Amino acid sequence: MYLKYSNYRVGRRRGKVLGKNSAWADGKNTGPLISLGVLLCWAAWAVTGFNHSVAAAPGVPEKEEKAESPNRLPTDITIRSFLLETNRLKINCPQQSYVLRDRTSSREIKRLPAGYACRLSRNQDRWDLTDRQGKNIWPADAPRAGEIEDIEVVPDPNGFIAVGVKKLNTYRGRLRLVSNAPDSFATVNVVDIESYLAGVLGAEMPMHWPRAALRAQCIAARTYALYYRNNNSLKDWDIGSTEESQMYGGLAYETQRSTETVHETSGLVLAWGPAGKEKLFPAYYSAICGGHTQDAEPVFGMSLAPLKGCSCPYCRVVAPPQCYQWPEVTLDKSKAQKLLLKKYPSLARLKRIVDIKIVQKSPFGRLERVKLTGSNGQESCLSGEELRNAWYTPDTAILSSCFELHDTGSAWRIDQGHGWGHGVGLCQYGSRQMARLGRDSVDILEYYYPQAVLLRAY
Repeated sequence: MYLKYSNYRVGRRRGKVLGKNSAWADGKNTGPLISLGVLLCWAAWAVTGFNHSVAAAPGVPEKEEKAESPNRLPTDITIRSFLLETNRLKINCPQQSYVLRDRTSSREIKRLPAGYACRLSRNQDRWDLTDRQGKNIWPADAPRAGEIEDIEVVPDPNGFIAVGVKKLNTYRGRLRLVSNAPDSFATVNVVDIESYLAGVLGAEMPMHWPRAALRAQCIAARTYALYYRNNNSLKDWDIGSTEESQMYGGLAYETQRSTETVHETSGLVLAWGPAGKEKLFPAYYSAICGGHTQDAEPVFGMSLAPLKGCSCPYCRVVAPPQCYQWPEVTLDKSKAQKLLLKKYPSLARLKRIVDIKIVQKSPFGRLERVKLTGSNGQESCLSGEELRNAWYTPDTAILSSCFELHDTGSAWRIDQGHGWGHGVGLCQYGSRQMARLGRDSVDILEYYYPQAVLLRAY
């Protein structure tokens, strides 16, 4: 792992940058991230959608041609996190007044006082705004409810928004209600990246875990979020808020430790590519790799050096035994078919699924490709992760694609299951054990994302 200063790479072995002798070495200091005698310079880097130039580093010999000053990312970067899709929503701002406005024109619809709960719903391409008793409170002089596409809910400065269908969850930033059908809308939280990460870190990793693991997780999560922010700029949101992307719980998951960790790693991201042209990549991670991480190609369709599989002897030591090696699961064939059709309706063309064969496995036991055969003779293929995602329910806890599959006649038997999650990238429990053994955050990131570089984005 390298931290890139100007046009130079400072190797950990030579410079010990971000290593055990640095100011933010894990467990040593919670002060500034980089506290060298003279701060060399901010990192210069290239990321899809961000054209950073490279600055010569003060105190470091310049190259013959002096580069321009870096154009770093602004510190007020926002992430658009999808929360839920519904046709009605409860909204409140307990501490501050808040405004509902037309997103397109920014015209105010209604200002509501702190603690005043309202309900927004959408029916036949029309918005309805009511109070707790169901009384219509849409102002007569506001933009017409049937002419508004999207609504923004904006609290006064430093306010929080409580939102939900039944249970209310609290978030920083503002809400964007995006109409996506005549009778439904998507609820999106638009929030600054650092506040967002505090709500991710607390949801993704226990806060009592070693600081090195928390810092590595935070950097991976920031990289992941910014990568999808860049690649989803034309969509209504950047990233989800569940385990299908990365968990985000808002204010309820913020703690002093999660906020401190975000601050300590502020702006640090992982990147990969030719020197001087490094780009963000999706820094995937999962709970328990089961002894060996998985290549990204059979799971996500991308072949990147930092997302190649590697041996992981660490998670076995600290992972819950029932998750590292999970119990046998028996799945009735009729239920298995229903779950597959619910997830992938196109499989209906197979009629009744009569056979599932493993076509390809990783050297370490993960299903990479399976072939489904229908009663009409037609065939279709799924990845191991697609099969696992379809069959996973609270009652059928198939935690990963690392298992053996057996046909018992009336059911599918899944046994020898290892790991929890897709297994690509950082292993969360593995990082915990590495930190317990005294490895720092850079060691962890270097191990799980080989050939990546550590850069400062802002």
